[in-house]
Amino acid sequence: MNLIVITAPTSLNWYDYVVAAVVLCGLFDGRRRGLVHSLLRVATWALVLVVPICLYVTAGKWFCGYSGLDRDLSNLTMFLVIAIVTYLVCFAISDAIRYRLSKRTVPAWLDNIGGLLLGGVVTVLLMAWVSIALSLMRSQFWHDQIAKESRFGYRVVQRFPSVAAMVEKPQPAEDLWFLKPIQRRTEPTPDKEPR
Repeated sequence: MNLIVITAPTSLNWYDYVVAAVVLCGLFDGRRRGLVHSLLRVATWALVLVVPICLYVTAGKWFCGYSGLDRDLSNLTMFLVIAIVTYLVCFAISDAIRYRLSKRTVPAWLDNIGGLLLGGVVTVLLMAWVSIALSLMRSQFWHDQIAKESRFGYRVVQRFPSVAAMVEKPQPAEDLWFLKPIQRRTEPTPDKEPR
């Protein structure tokens, strides 16, 4: 069996800057939400990241038999469906827990600092989920940008062997609309002077 070894990127990619900006916003959002709410969001996003990773290959194989889609597209579809269902279930549970815990008080300094730190953790988990979802797409562009050239994406993808195997598969050539030169129509030239 031939294994393709992807070397770790040595410089920051545009995606790394996007992740940094989102994590910075997450820090402020976590401080605003507080410790308890941020703790529940960490648990939610950890489950949204782990449960689909554990189940999407098996569910994709099952869905492939029923839908007639190819295996990679079935895996991506089931990854997204399982993640959405997991998020909705966790959101309902955390909403009930948050309602019961809202009557208890937490010291303000602990609420602010804990919320700040956990807000950063939530957004790291969120961006890890986005990195995996983009890496499961059948697109060499996203595989190169996220899983091979981005430091954050590379580290996330290498933690999950099934996602790393998808990235290593050769992908068909693609024609990306946003990489094409813009075709501009020719401007009409006036034949006569306007009246």
